[in-house]
Amino acid sequence: MAGPDRSARQDRKERRCGSLLLLCAALLIALPVGVSHAQSRQRLLSGAIRASAGNCPSSWTFGDVGHPAKPGSQSAHIGTFSITSESQDIYGASDQFHYVWKKTPVDTQLTARIVSQGASDGTAKAGLMLRTGTSASAPHYATLEEPTGNVRKQGAVFVQWRAPGGAFAYDQTYVASGAPIYLELTRQGTSFSALTSRDGKTWKLVPGSMMTLAVKGALWGGFAVTSHSTTTASTAVFDHIHVSG
Repeated sequence: MAGPDRSARQDRKERRCGSLLLLCAALLIALPVGVSHAQSRQRLLSGAIRASAGNCPSSWTFGDVGHPAKPGSQSAHIGTFSITSESQDIYGASDQFHYVWKKTPVDTQLTARIVSQGASDGTAKAGLMLRTGTSASAPHYATLEEPTGNVRKQGAVFVQWRAPGGAFAYDQTYVASGAPIYLELTRQGTSFSALTSRDGKTWKLVPGSMMTLAVKGALWGGFAVTSHSTTTASTAVFDHIHVSG
């Protein structure tokens, strides 16, 4: 028959083993479905899931489109995104910018306020985008803000789109603006439109923004920022963020 000291030691050993099993189970549950321990470690080392550490909410994905020489960055704090990019442009037959996005359904609406935008160049761009993928020449529809513009010499909001992939991107109707400004982008199937607002209550349709584009299925919807400069970065701050659909 075991003595009191031996029984106590056995009880402590069993409790330690039980605690270890619970910890292992918790760690396994925390791993994303379909991700191995090796994959998880590699992602941590490469920074692919640094979003969960506070740089970006876990429901969003981030990265550079078009391989700018200097990687962009992003941070999130209490409903606010701060996105920085040092990149060529969102225009022409291919784009280069920093993107923060999530998968959106066929019918969706994105809303946000641009609190501020760095004027690295008069045609730096920041705004909302729906995109078929992250290739530089992917089809997209976006409503964007420029700090001063080359000709207008004032802040402006406009709509830009590319379809099909690899085609030249077109823009439509500049509306005098300047941050802070609310933007809203809506998709219903193949129909797209954009609105602006100063107070988030009274909205105005961007003239010429209603159009039909031959895109299907879910799109990547989110925030696009380019400095229109490969030597000077631009930072745009977004808040009042809402995605529905």
